[in-house]
Amino acid sequence: MKRSPTYRSIFTSSALLCLSAMLSSCASQIVYTTGHTGINNLPLAYSKMGNGGPTVVFQSGLGDGKDSWSPIASNLARGSQIFAYDRPGYGDSKESSAPRDPCSVATELRTALHQAGVRPPFLLVGHSIGGIYQYAFARMYAEDVIGMVLIDPTHPRHWETIQAQSPTLTATMKTVRLVGFSATERREFDEQTSCLDRFDFKQPLTIPVKVMLRTEFQKIESGAFEKIVKELQPDWKTITGTPELIYVQGAGHYIHRDQTQQVIKLISEFRAEVSHQAK
Repeated sequence: MKRSPTYRSIFTSSALLCLSAMLSSCASQIVYTTGHTGINNLPLAYSKMGNGGPTVVFQSGLGDGKDSWSPIASNLARGSQIFAYDRPGYGDSKESSAPRDPCSVATELRTALHQAGVRPPFLLVGHSIGGIYQYAFARMYAEDVIGMVLIDPTHPRHWETIQAQSPTLTATMKTVRLVGFSATERREFDEQTSCLDRFDFKQPLTIPVKVMLRTEFQKIESGAFEKIVKELQPDWKTITGTPELIYVQGAGHYIHRDQTQQVIKLISEFRAEVSHQAK
């Protein structure tokens, strides 16, 4: 049984883990492991489904493995190949001592794709901290990327802003990090911005991007956390260069669970759009 997700979800905009039906809306489907790659001398579990391109490449949030994508993966695999994986320390992948900063995670994912026989172009999809990882991927390997969808991504200055604006929230988060996070989660949290200074966030990406943002907040998220998230959301227009942000009504942090059909529709239509533009 996994730990309560409450503080991890609220204070880090990260993964909602399945504790029980009372604490989670986790889908019953499982994104099954179909293969393993060898990254840093450790097996990395992945799921590869469907055929055709561009391949939709998923990156989940803090605390989440590939099962986070169970509400949408199978449906999207009907239109092209999809690739989801367990980062080291999650799901069927063992913990790694390799760096966990966004640039290292992006390189790790690119290597995994190559070893799994998945060739570009890629349509990147990232949720929460996975959004930062996919952003780094798009910056570092732009030639491989045809488009990107970010689902309530964690802002690069999320933790920095919390520390600057709310001492109480900061103290709580530090306690939760110490006693509630796994070793892998602590390292990902601590290194979430370690390499981002190499990127100019005022320079838009050269690929089309869709950014889906939450509109709903739990009662326990009210106050400083909700205020900070709402203040930072508009920055994604500058960070990505997208002309419009998509605020999803009736959706919390897990938009792909709360508004599953809307997410499937957006990714499917965007996939067709970028494929047509590439021809």
